[in-house]
Amino acid sequence: MSVFLAGMPGAGKTSVAAYLSDKYGLTSVDTDDLVTQIAGKTIPDIFAHEGEAAFRQWELEAIHRSLEKGYDLIALGGGALSYPASVGLVRGHETVYLKATPRTSAKRVAGANGRPLLAKDPLEALQHLYAQRTKTFSELATAQVETDGRSIASVAEEVMSCQHELIAVDGPTPYAVRIGRAIAKQKLLLLLAAGNSKAFLIAPQDLKCHYLPLASALEAHGIFVKGFIAPNAEAQKTVECLSNCWDTLGLERFGRKDTVVGLGGGATTDLSGFVAATWMRGVDHIAISTSLLGMVDAAVGGKTGINTSSGKNMVGAFWTPRAVVCDLDYLQTLPPQDFVEGLGEVVKCGFIADPRILELLDEEHICPTSQNLPEIISRAIRVKADVVGKDLREGGLREILNYGHTFAHAIEKVERYRFRHGNAVSVGMMFAAHVAHKLEMIDTDLLERHRKVLAAAGLPTSYRGGDFATLLDAMRADKKVRNGKIRMVLLRDLAQPVTVPIEDIAVLEYAFRKVAK
Repeated sequence: MSVFLAGMPGAGKTSVAAYLSDKYGLTSVDTDDLVTQIAGKTIPDIFAHEGEAAFRQWELEAIHRSLEKGYDLIALGGGALSYPASVGLVRGHETVYLKATPRTSAKRVAGANGRPLLAKDPLEALQHLYAQRTKTFSELATAQVETDGRSIASVAEEVMSCQHELIAVDGPTPYAVRIGRAIAKQKLLLLLAAGNSKAFLIAPQDLKCHYLPLASALEAHGIFVKGFIAPNAEAQKTVECLSNCWDTLGLERFGRKDTVVGLGGGATTDLSGFVAATWMRGVDHIAISTSLLGMVDAAVGGKTGINTSSGKNMVGAFWTPRAVVCDLDYLQTLPPQDFVEGLGEVVKCGFIADPRILELLDEEHICPTSQNLPEIISRAIRVKADVVGKDLREGGLREILNYGHTFAHAIEKVERYRFRHGNAVSVGMMFAAHVAHKLEMIDTDLLERHRKVLAAAGLPTSYRGGDFATLLDAMRADKKVRNGKIRMVLLRDLAQPVTVPIEDIAVLEYAFRKVAK
């Protein structure tokens, strides 16, 4: 999906699009520029020799082509939404109305050429146009951003925060997450064409059916693609598989300007990200996440790695992707248990930061075609994006993303990683809730809300596998341990996570007995 920027002349649509393109690597187009390109003449020439009606037809064609190409941001001309056919194309898309008063607009366009409708008295013309157009802007807008007296950077960052389909991940190397249906092909085409790079496309065996049409589409547009079909799931995260990727990149002479693309779930983007991080000391990485767990967790945050005999993800690197694409249509091909597993990380985001996620989960049974799913995924990604944008390398704040993970990682280790990660996190959150309740940090209502939300999502709330002593040993190996003390992320209330050192092991044994029932 594309996001439209609408507003009066001088509202800053083109400047905001340019700022976001430069900072987050978004693809953008200005429909006025595209009209000039398509028509082969300037806008004043079109108005002078063909009239406004002809210009609106050219503009309609420009909007149509922009949507067809799948640009992330489309900056509309100030009068585009005065034409019913153009309104029809824009309706149904996320549209941000950049609101500027006529006086502000007049100051910004003063002395500018190429605006035939403002040629005589800009302020008077803008006051007239504002009265005509403001109702349409407001009706079509899915979000509205005031621009008077504000910098382009301030307006642009608010644009990124007020819609669901483009999510900014800030930090040393900012990037964006794109969310939508049937977007993988067009977004990848635009991203690769912009960089003029070759693509090393990694996908697991189970996704060969998705890999082939994607590779063919890229090749049809003149992009060189070298594919690598990896084993499924965690079996691809090996030194042998990594080495095979390096060998292939070397044989095909991939350079520093080329791109590694991961098409798959969390294991695939872990591998592809580490390949990108290590080839020639770092090349571009684009993650196309196909699983719910991958979308809301693995693909965002820059963690990459492989497994070794020492453990899971013991060798890796922090390497931020150039872009993340979450095509929700891929979720419809997921086995039901894989989809449900991903809800574990979604629920976690609701408890630690965004209670609205829990409300949306309460409203309907969530499946790949649920009406609430796009917003739920967007909100979960935004929670993680906000945290990792402030703390990429786990200096402190990022620890809150480990809610439920202390006990979850212990389960996974005891079960030799045959226990689904999202399911383990679900049990881990229940365990953490019992610990917090025992320590009188949360009340019984919040404890029971954990059980209710997790069970309604189809996630487990109990574990009867390992014994307490074995699980305790595993928890003592947790990365949050300091000076031999187990530290857990607990809640002191809904959306109020805090890291707590556990002074009394009996509290952990109590929680274990509760989840083992």
